[in-house]
Amino acid sequence: MKKPIIDQNRTRSTPPPPKAQTPPPEAGDFDPNPNGFPLDGFPETQRDLILAGAVKHRLPVETFAVPCIGAVSCIIGDYVLCQFGEHVNAGNLYLLTIAPSGSGKTIAAKLMLGPLKRIEEWLRHSWNNVELPLRQAKVDQLEKSMKDGEPNKTDLAELARLKRLTRKPNTNIGDTNGPTFIDRIRHGSLWIASADAGDLIEKWSGSTGSNDGFTTYLSMAYSRDETVLTRKTEGYEAYSAEPCAAMVLAVQPKVYRELKKKNPKLTSVGLFCRFRMISVDANHGKKPEAPIPQHLKDRHRDLIIDLASLRGLHVSDEEDESGMRNVDFEEEPRRRMIRLSPEGETLLCEFDGQCQLRANTDLCEMADTVRRSSESAHHFAIAMHAMRYGSGVEDAPISAETVKAAISLERWFLKELAEDSEVERTDLRKETENRMLDRLRKSGDEMSLRSLYRSEHVSSEEARFIIGKSATMRIERIGRIEVVKLAA
Repeated sequence: MKKPIIDQNRTRSTPPPPKAQTPPPEAGDFDPNPNGFPLDGFPETQRDLILAGAVKHRLPVETFAVPCIGAVSCIIGDYVLCQFGEHVNAGNLYLLTIAPSGSGKTIAAKLMLGPLKRIEEWLRHSWNNVELPLRQAKVDQLEKSMKDGEPNKTDLAELARLKRLTRKPNTNIGDTNGPTFIDRIRHGSLWIASADAGDLIEKWSGSTGSNDGFTTYLSMAYSRDETVLTRKTEGYEAYSAEPCAAMVLAVQPKVYRELKKKNPKLTSVGLFCRFRMISVDANHGKKPEAPIPQHLKDRHRDLIIDLASLRGLHVSDEEDESGMRNVDFEEEPRRRMIRLSPEGETLLCEFDGQCQLRANTDLCEMADTVRRSSESAHHFAIAMHAMRYGSGVEDAPISAETVKAAISLERWFLKELAEDSEVERTDLRKETENRMLDRLRKSGDEMSLRSLYRSEHVSSEEARFIIGKSATMRIERIGRIEVVKLAA
């Protein structure tokens, strides 16, 4: 079995670093992990880089950990797949940082997402100057040869294939308006990375009017579910069998608070129940003067470059005088299908059972989010496996250790979301209790539990949980029937 590339202390394009290395900044009396973020599951290089960034800029580690795993998620997209139950998942993630201006979210994004931007620059340069002219020449040559005679089905099929290959490979997309976005997501995995995504979040929340159906499309793209978007006014219909997107976004607290005020269920249903979020305050204390060690930055960059090969983007080791690297393109890169270890699959199944229970009890107000937790943990596990093994993702199954780390991450995000939505969840629970109480009184202060929860469109577990917490209702068994009565 091949060892993880992190354990080998190397990456694809650089030799092992020299023994004399710049020491990371010292934390002193600053606690870089006040919120208990589960950092232990990250490979050593990424963990050291995250800690160095947190200490240097006096920010909690999750500020850097989220864009770190987000960068891996973006570059692998759905080019690494793994089956869990009846569904095949990818390592794509929807991540959102809520932080005020000047808090350091842009610094963290530049450090962790910077390699993605460099790859985009190299890709664009190589595509426009080398690859596209070569591919277009093949199209022109075939079209010229077809003019001399009656084209056959084989020639027409080959021409269609060659024309498809003249599309620039998907990477980051900034324009999420109109047919351009839909056309691109139909033709391969893409990502959206922005440190100022207020306008996007407002649009997707529906607070600015119509969201043009993109919210549904992006919801389906998280799970690679078949979807169709019809725009009759603009005369097009977009069908995708397996759309895929990854997102690493940041927004200011004021924007987020306003949206939640308009829609208390914002993070509990629809597109936003697929996001995993963190809230970050402004940085604290005097920053140490010691820089973040360059060898850590280099290893992170080289991991992202190595993972780009999974998308069929092979970046050369050397830069030219202008800082550009050549990118070789595979015409039709294959997707890697990896598997869970038996122990890892058992852990995910157990976690799924726990989540389904919580979705009907203490976290019933955010049930859509909680029911997706095992899927989200699986996405995390795929991304963390790729972070550890690089382009050698097929060399080993996803281990139980990686699955445990992924589940710890998902539990942490759920806890943060539950705390963030505590007020809204309490209000929603009280509303449900009041409706149940009103229906009970209209029924003569007594009705069967089954009739009550069916009439209120809640699960039996949720009804039991609410009644158990209520001071005005109680459940009493009469023979084989459970009856809800007013409390004495």
